[in-house]
Amino acid sequence: MSVYEVDIESVRFMDASLVFDLADGRTISAPLAYYPTLMNATKDQQLDFKVVGHMVHWIALDTDLSSDCLLQGAKELSLYHIPAEQRAVAEDEGNYKV
Repeated sequence: MSVYEVDIESVRFMDASLVFDLADGRTISAPLAYYPTLMNATKDQQLDFKVVGHMVHWIALDTDLSSDCLLQGAKELSLYHIPAEQRAVAEDEGNYKV
């Protein structure tokens, strides 16, 4: 387990930021611009998530994000900017770039 893998207690969207409240008492945030899939999602899609330990999974978006990603300032890879269905086709055809 990474020192950054801290369990997430809650997730929220504030203005143009994604905010995680962590089990160790910290609150961390990152600009939504770091995660275009979430930034371009509908409000319903943004709120359709499940937290499991240090990971958040957005069901309809087929997107995962962990506390360690937010803590390290990691940005979404360009491969994931396209919808999950299109991404699956591109991966099958070998027509994607990271």
